[in-house]
Amino acid sequence: MSEQESAAKTKPCSLCFNSIEARATKCPHCQSYLGVMRFAALSAVIGLGLLLFVALIWALLMEFGIHRELFSDSPDDVNHAGQVTIQSSEMFLRPKADYRGNEGKAISVVGRLRNDSHEVLGSVRLRVEVEKEDSVLVDSFEGSVYGPLNPGDSASFRVDSDNRIHLPEADYKKHTIIVRQATAD
Repeated sequence: MSEQESAAKTKPCSLCFNSIEARATKCPHCQSYLGVMRFAALSAVIGLGLLLFVALIWALLMEFGIHRELFSDSPDDVNHAGQVTIQSSEMFLRPKADYRGNEGKAISVVGRLRNDSHEVLGSVRLRVEVEKEDSVLVDSFEGSVYGPLNPGDSASFRVDSDNRIHLPEADYKKHTIIVRQATAD
């Protein structure tokens, strides 16, 4: 084979300028794709980057609850927590055994709440925070009350802790109930 025939079968790489076969799709020297393969590789990288960007934006929307405002006009998604009043509540300690059968006590809170909104509520999510006398938080737990709860109506509730108490009973003095979420039916 002559030197002219050999030169006709090779070409320079567009990135590293080394001599490669004329029909090569990938440079053996710099490992870069050439021609249509270069476009396909670049398209895949851009597509993957775009997909990751969209996933990140969607995760942020979900995390901060913005998706509800952007994608829903339904009254079911409106939180009426500020329109639910806790009328009364009482905390007590009840017997509760652990998984080994060891006796202990757990917290329960019972009381009444009122729907001050103009919507029929389907569920109300409550958070109970238990404190010592010096306002130090010692326990917290959540529970739900399920409706329907008509506007202006009151309902009884009970929220139970799943965990046994870990401090002396005397440390469980005060409790606060926070209405976390109240959604319409």
